[in-house]
Amino acid sequence: HKERLEYFASMAGQDDLRIYNHNERRTFVEVFSDFSSAAQFPINYIFDMIPPMQPRAFSISSCQAMYPSSIHISAAIVKYRTPTRRQKGGLLTSWLSSVVASDQTIEIPIWIKSSGVNHPPNPTPIIMVGPGTGCAMFRAFLQQRRIWSSLGIELGKAMFFFGCRKEKEDYIYRDEWEEHCRFVPHDFIFTAFSRDQLKRRYVQHVLKEQSKKVYELLEQGAHFYVSGSAKKMPSDLR
Repeated sequence: HKERLEYFASMAGQDDLRIYNHNERRTFVEVFSDFSSAAQFPINYIFDMIPPMQPRAFSISSCQAMYPSSIHISAAIVKYRTPTRRQKGGLLTSWLSSVVASDQTIEIPIWIKSSGVNHPPNPTPIIMVGPGTGCAMFRAFLQQRRIWSSLGIELGKAMFFFGCRKEKEDYIYRDEWEEHCRFVPHDFIFTAFSRDQLKRRYVQHVLKEQSKKVYELLEQGAHFYVSGSAKKMPSDLR
């Protein structure tokens, strides 16, 4: 163990250290386990060395008017394999899924803050693009629109573009949204399932197919919302 640690600390071992640590996403526990004989130092030093876990932020995916006593979030359970085929999982989503599966009642600290994003004043048209769990905010929008519609409030048209990999496996809220469109005739939901055919098909392709309708709504002053990966979505949609 000592010799391996000394090698990782040397200039010659930097590439292997990067593979061992960064590429393989090893946790502190895994490192201590690998180097147990060399990890002989006071426990308080460990707590000084390991930073506290950072809070995770999720968009609320429910409308308060429809669910006054609960808050919904839309989260994908993160699972992946490292280059050496080691199974890894997201810290929070793995824990949340285990809690749900065990049907436990657990209190956890949460905080709520305004995102600064609101549904435009009615009857302004709205265009929403939210693949995967990026749909969270728009699910709340659609729920609010259903309530407004039931109250007879005039609504502008809405176009929601949702994308995921496979329709049968990843199309979350399908039944809810199909029912929504039957109750709110102003709203239209368009889908793209990228892995259900040989040629990849994403939301930007569906946007292009519906470009005439999108342009018409933009001419009417529609608000355009995009939710998803901050790195990929804006450039992909351009």
